[in-house]
Amino acid sequence: MLRLMIRDIPASPGRIALDESLSDSRTLVTVQRAQSKWPGATLTLVVGSDLVRQLPKWYGAQELLAQVEVLAIPRPGFTLAEDDLMEVRRQGGKIAIADIPKQFDISSSYFRQTDDAEALPTAVRAYIHQKNLYPPCPENSREKQPTH
Repeated sequence: MLRLMIRDIPASPGRIALDESLSDSRTLVTVQRAQSKWPGATLTLVVGSDLVRQLPKWYGAQELLAQVEVLAIPRPGFTLAEDDLMEVRRQGGKIAIADIPKQFDISSSYFRQTDDAEALPTAVRAYIHQKNLYPPCPENSREKQPTH
């Protein structure tokens, strides 16, 4: 889906790319791979505000936070608590909060709950439907479900 999403972003060649060889379930490993590929580069880990509280508990958190700058994207319903920001900083992290308009509310949860046609690029939306990635389920429905 990321490949489909970035394919249509108007950017100079080489500015945005998908390199699946960097990917790992552990962010620290992904960062280490990126550092090997781009020695000396400043890396920024972009996370939603809902993950800031979890960051200090991630695998290798102190090592990770020493190697990246963190940019937190505000998400509706998730307040960035000063204590959470301080804990990231206490573990050696540099963290900034992105200045994004409050109406920015795009997430997989939002799309599953609304199927908003404007929320995602057409190609990504078609892929989700083709692969049936977010089938309707009662907890995501806005309609009242029968009780048994």
